[in-house]
Amino acid sequence: MLSRKEDIMCDLRESPGQSSGFSFVRFHGVERMTYEGREYRFNEHTYKWIYDGIAAEHGLAVTLNGLAESVILSHDPGFEDLWEFAYIFRQMGDHRRSIKFYEWAIAMAPYRKEIRWMLPGLSSAYRKANMPEKAVMLRERFPMHLSGHAVLFTLLAAAYCDMRDRVNAKQCAARAYAIYKERGAVIPEELHAAYRRIKA
Repeated sequence: MLSRKEDIMCDLRESPGQSSGFSFVRFHGVERMTYEGREYRFNEHTYKWIYDGIAAEHGLAVTLNGLAESVILSHDPGFEDLWEFAYIFRQMGDHRRSIKFYEWAIAMAPYRKEIRWMLPGLSSAYRKANMPEKAVMLRERFPMHLSGHAVLFTLLAAAYCDMRDRVNAKQCAARAYAIYKERGAVIPEELHAAYRRIKA
């Protein structure tokens, strides 16, 4: 079962970079991308590519992310770097690239606890990429990481709702609810939302 500290790190707002200091700027050349004669700078506060004070639209941002990915991989990134970029790409709405980086980071993770911390982000990215079936497969891929993981059970409930599988959605929601109650924690809105979808 996750400790209170670990559960906080696993929450739905997972952000490895807030405390680790990893960022685009760490990799020379990634914070600026030139495309079609324009230089775009990455804004770490808004997770946007900016040119002349204007944020790039989503399609262009994904293209710039592709250029950034090439630079990132040329620097032989480590596990924590991959995790950081997975999070950044997820915040940017580039969910398929985020998934790729989460999967790479999980494959390189030195300890089991890091995998536990990344699973909510990966699950969320799969759902946002309209692949809820991949999100629920995490339950089979990483059964040893589910114990006491209220956040992941909440996300799994939502993914099952996406698939209109109310039976499994209800089971996961109930597991999440029990864990939060056992800890005396406030039930998050995400779990209430899952229950509303189950009852709809």
